Amino acid sequence: MNDHNHTIMITGYSFAMSHLSKWVDYYPYKKELVMVIPKGWIGRGGRVIFERENLGGVRKIYCWAFRMNKYWPGLYFFKGFMPGFLIQALKVRPKIIYNGNEVNLFYTLFTMLIAKIIKARHICFMWENIPYQKKLSGFKLKFTEWVVKANIKGSYAIVCGSKKAENIARFYGAGNTFVMPLGGVEAERLNIPREDHPGIVFLFSGELDKRKGVDIMLAAFAEVISKIPEARLMIVGNGKMREELYEFVNQHNLKDCVNFLSWLPNSELPRIFAKADIFLYPSVAQKGWEEQFGYSMVEAMAAGLPVISTNTGSISEVVPKGAGLLVRAGDYSDLAQAMLKLALNKELRLKMGEFGRNWVLANYSNKIIAQKYYNLFHR
Repeated sequence: MNDHNHTIMITGYSFAMSHLSKWVDYYPYKKELVMVIPKGWIGRGGRVIFERENLGGVRKIYCWAFRMNKYWPGLYFFKGFMPGFLIQALKVRPKIIYNGNEVNLFYTLFTMLIAKIIKARHICFMWENIPYQKKLSGFKLKFTEWVVKANIKGSYAIVCGSKKAENIARFYGAGNTFVMPLGGVEAERLNIPREDHPGIVFLFSGELDKRKGVDIMLAAFAEVISKIPEARLMIVGNGKMREELYEFVNQHNLKDCVNFLSWLPNSELPRIFAKADIFLYPSVAQKGWEEQFGYSMVEAMAAGLPVISTNTGSISEVVPKGAGLLVRAGDYSDLAQAMLKLALNKELRLKMGEFGRNWVLANYSNKIIAQKYYNLFHR
């Protein structure tokens, strides 16, 4: 498809989050895009509203979407299901349907079957970076694999969030795969001058959850502060571990050097990154999940910060050698040593920060992601 005479319908609950749909602003031919999304999405951090009314020429259609909650914990399969998409697809009759939902969800199967009915190409997305056989068993494994195989077989292409995800997609028969994240970052907006400040400031931004390793991070910082008393730690985010982290800070007399900030809109992150020297993201594997991408790390690199993270999940693909340090997951002592190494070496921090920023500009900026989508849609 190498002309502009076709319509592309883009859907998926993730695109209700403005930062994941920002790439459309850089898309070369916006008039061919139609976005079918929920008006709001209640994530772990609270309700996420599609904030931008004007998408610069991209048509937007709101549809109700199913979301799991505490009353329906077993209905993950229907996550993000938008029944109204059927009516919209029959009206628009697109040449391509791109669903940003995972390949193991009903909504992906739903849009794939609609694509078959209207004879459109179907493209779907895959974050999963752990083989299903390692996390599921019995009927649940067989059913999940059946859905995944059906979606892959019925799709023209699979967009994979990592090389690990691509390997899994190919295991289930995918022949046409593209490795790139669901969306990019505003690399230009994040490039602002550092603020002068005394000492060293470490920063974490993300969900305050066990799988993000925030408890391990605090234990490591307690070790660092004994060597560098002027060090400071900013923790940005909300989550179920917040009270536990407060308690740790109080017990270890860290109140004067640890600063908690609630979740901030994506637009306010640049000023936070400008106050920091080193970004921390000590993710750990938990309950069949490992870090699939880590947008906070990419944003931090775009802001010129070196990253200290863990060698788990797909992180090594996101944070290359030269942009930061990867330590053993769950090892607070190893993390503390990496923190000390960068804290005591300004030249290395600046070198890694510059390398990381250039890496993001070349691979993860919204401009780059938009061009990759255009190339995919017009193959």
